[in-house]
Amino acid sequence: MPIPNERPGRPARIGLPRRFHILTFGCQMNAYDSGRLGDLLRFEGWAEAAALEDADFIFLNTCSIREKAEKRVIARLRSILPLKKGKPSLVVGVGGCVAEQEGRALLGLFPQLDIVAGPRRISEIPSLLRPNSDRQFPVVLSGDAQEGGPGDVPGLPPVPPRVLRQTGPTAFLTIMEGCDNHCAYCVVPRLRGPERSRDPADVLREAAGLVARGAVEITLLGQNVNSYRPRGSDGMGPGIPFVRLIKAMASALDVRRLRFTTSHPRDFPPELTRLFAEESVLAPHVHLPLQSGSDRTLWAMGRGYSYKEYLAVLKGLREANEGIAVSTDIIVGFPGESEEDFDLTLKAMEEIRFDSAFCFRYSDRPGTRAQAMPWKVPEADKASRLQRLIALQKEIGAGINRGLLGTVQEVLVEGRGREPGQLSGRTGGNKIVNFQGPDRYLGDFASVRILRTGPVSLLGGLPGGREGA
Repeated sequence: MPIPNERPGRPARIGLPRRFHILTFGCQMNAYDSGRLGDLLRFEGWAEAAALEDADFIFLNTCSIREKAEKRVIARLRSILPLKKGKPSLVVGVGGCVAEQEGRALLGLFPQLDIVAGPRRISEIPSLLRPNSDRQFPVVLSGDAQEGGPGDVPGLPPVPPRVLRQTGPTAFLTIMEGCDNHCAYCVVPRLRGPERSRDPADVLREAAGLVARGAVEITLLGQNVNSYRPRGSDGMGPGIPFVRLIKAMASALDVRRLRFTTSHPRDFPPELTRLFAEESVLAPHVHLPLQSGSDRTLWAMGRGYSYKEYLAVLKGLREANEGIAVSTDIIVGFPGESEEDFDLTLKAMEEIRFDSAFCFRYSDRPGTRAQAMPWKVPEADKASRLQRLIALQKEIGAGINRGLLGTVQEVLVEGRGREPGQLSGRTGGNKIVNFQGPDRYLGDFASVRILRTGPVSLLGGLPGGREGA
């Protein structure tokens, strides 16, 4: 239920035409939610505004998984809210994890805000904005929608196909929400709730719609995507529901690539590992967060696996597909992490040789177990460790990429590069490739020879074409 206003409300004053602008921060699930919210608004007769200044409704879909992301949102709000002075009818809303975490406190910081909606309530926003709505702002929505059941995925309802936007060659598809792992540093279980999985028939219908609108690569999303288990999953037949879902999508859809993220090492059974050998449509890349190479730190984090157990999962993946690319997440400076613990993480990076790694400094997040832990690592030590970790990963990434020099890679061209005449896309292993080529490859696959390599991206050319991509 909406939290009652503590001050006189402001009526909605949106007329016609109605134009919206959505700013998305954080994870791919937020990008998915933002896209679906845009579809719902289009169904209500809205059009998308190219610029903030042209919008009648501005929505910030936010992330609070890390302190830096939250600060970015606050800074952006400070720059947007003054627009209301020149346009009193402008409605500004904040959604996502910052909205769920801060709730009414955001109105204390920003009294001009109109809507604060947690990630499980953003589907209610279009009804708040209807011209005949008697709703008064501000409105704060948090927790689960009243009509939701314990096994329902909150999120966004279906939208008639006629108002759905074109997807482009790549598309995200959320198949489950929430998390049951309760890692010591993570706010996701509190902000997005327990794990809830979508019905497989709904997933397949939406995936088919994405393909019909131009998607040739679909990425399945979930906070812990490989723990997908819909209610009544026994009806999917024997075996692991997530494995069966991938097999069903591979056989039913005219799609060239499937990906999924994010995976928890504890929930990576051999049946899922074997799919990387059995299903050619499954891209040879997996994102598998390690977080630390120290068992002591992993235990304190509540990750539920040891370094040895993580290596066993990785070994199985590389046996199933020798060329599989592996990316990861690493946190440095977790409370109590010693130099010896950090050295174990460096050694793990050297042993495993990740293709890429997202490396972060630990920061306290409200309501987590780690926030109350003693033995906080000094900021200077965290900064030093992060620099050393990033430098090592750049060296490793550059070495792995050098091994691709002269090979021909199948690249899905997603858009234009920075240089004139340059196109940009990704390999099956999720490596960025820039090359010179005609626009006819946009949204399609191109065979590209790798001519130069770096720590992160690759430079290529069409076989038989000129170099200098």
